[in-house]
Amino acid sequence: MINTIPNATYTANTFASAEIYIPNYTSSNYKSLSVDFVGENNATTSYQYFTAGLFSNTSAITSLVIDGTDNFVQYSTATLYGIL
Repeated sequence: MINTIPNATYTANTFASAEIYIPNYTSSNYKSLSVDFVGENNATTSYQYFTAGLFSNTSAITSLVIDGTDNFVQYSTATLYGIL
């Protein structure tokens, strides 16, 4: 989970970038994943996360949920790439 994306309570004009990579998402094997994230609030705090994990399920990944309850602000974007 990426829970430090700048939202409406952060300093104006601050941004973050995150990538979640799930290779072989259609495979019938367990799926590895990696996450890298950087963000800041333009004051005293900055964040940098790099993590990896294993999705221990043999079903293909067929959906993703982006939860906007952290107040995504104007011009926030999300892009989904499917590479076969």
